[in-house]
Amino acid sequence: MNETSESPDETRESPGGAAPVLDRATVGKILGVRAKTVSQYLMESRPGGRYEQHPFPAPSGYIGRSPWWARERVDEIRDWDAARPGRGVGGGRPRKVE
Repeated sequence: MNETSESPDETRESPGGAAPVLDRATVGKILGVRAKTVSQYLMESRPGGRYEQHPFPAPSGYIGRSPWWARERVDEIRDWDAARPGRGVGGGRPRKVE
């Protein structure tokens, strides 16, 4: 992957050059977040997590311990992000009743 490229749809070749894939950093660029945030979305999609009811799209596979997604899944990833609850939804301290 060319690190000087500004294209959010940049792909990375899997070992052996089999198929272009999206790594965490690329998915993060697509969503406008850091790669670490993509990892957090995956963790919070597990049972008991914040996104259990609306899980982040599961990786297409792993290269070592690093997840990757097929390039064809860009729309699925963007749709997940668009359907995420907004900031402050469903949480916080109840207001005082006077």
